[in-house]
Amino acid sequence: MLELFWCCVGRGKEDEKFVEESLYELSTLLRKPPVERELVIRALDEKSQSTVERWSENPVIGEGGATFSEACRFLNESILEKWQPLFIYCQPDSRLAARIRGAEPGAIWGHSQGFISVVYKRSNKFILWHEALHLFRVADCNLGRRNPGPTCRKKNCLMQYAPTAETVGSWPFLCKKARDQLRRCGEKRQLNAKSK
Repeated sequence: MLELFWCCVGRGKEDEKFVEESLYELSTLLRKPPVERELVIRALDEKSQSTVERWSENPVIGEGGATFSEACRFLNESILEKWQPLFIYCQPDSRLAARIRGAEPGAIWGHSQGFISVVYKRSNKFILWHEALHLFRVADCNLGRRNPGPTCRKKNCLMQYAPTAETVGSWPFLCKKARDQLRRCGEKRQLNAKSK
């Protein structure tokens, strides 16, 4: 079983509904062949949401030499170690989005680092799904903006650069490599849960 925590920062009820419905749709698709993995989606509680909101206002990226990676590690280890992996949906003009774009110029719509994914592109469930799957160690099938198409053999692979409804299409939209990475992550988490 895979588990994902999520929250919206600086967004309204309509955006919260979009994120919740999009993640639920992804979890429904992942249960189908050829992936057949359960993904449990959980919204953060109010206290944890408030912690993420405060952090997003001052994510300590690029100040005093701190990188986005270090800022995420701080959030993971010091504040929210039990809420991992964490998906954050925020405004494109938010401080968090601006800091990420400043630290990672290729992160035009969203970015993932460790156990945190942040998306600031509005109303594109495919980018939301793409970044969410990075939380389960699913790698990109692209070489960035200069070579955006899938580097795998699946034309509609979700893990291409800037996925949209026109480029991804219907299920199954994960290449074999992405499906294998997702399965391995699920198996490791099941083994870790059994050993506790």
